[in-house]
Amino acid sequence: MAEFLHIVLSVSLFYTFIAGGACSEDLRFCATVHISPSAYLVPTQHLEWGKWIESYYHTADAEAPTARTSPIKFCTSGREMSPSGTEGRVTVVPLNFGYNSDTNTKFTIEWDRPWSGRSYVREIYDENVYDVEKIKLGPWQYRYNLIYKPLSK
Repeated sequence: MAEFLHIVLSVSLFYTFIAGGACSEDLRFCATVHISPSAYLVPTQHLEWGKWIESYYHTADAEAPTARTSPIKFCTSGREMSPSGTEGRVTVVPLNFGYNSDTNTKFTIEWDRPWSGRSYVREIYDENVYDVEKIKLGPWQYRYNLIYKPLSK
């Protein structure tokens, strides 16, 4: 049986109401990574713009993702109470697939959710290592099923 790397991504627009009934928007990007079996590493994460937050609904500052077991969840947003977006990337390496410094098993999630202009979420991976099935779950919500080719029968 093939091993899967499951990644659920969602990008959402969130409104924050402030004094006087005015509202300000900040844009958020959230992702959840499930790997079976669950051992993995997040060797790199980088936030060009915005901040790491606890979750979609809790905007307290948080640390960048560094978990070594599944699932890992991370969220970013623009500045609070300010119209701004978020941009960054996170790389995941399944440890059970043989991690080393030159690994080609890594999978990178890259996003740009600007305040104005076109948003994107891009996945970067080695096509010789993974077969990828991208399933749209809703507006700005996707699930990626990555099948590790060397383990496929």
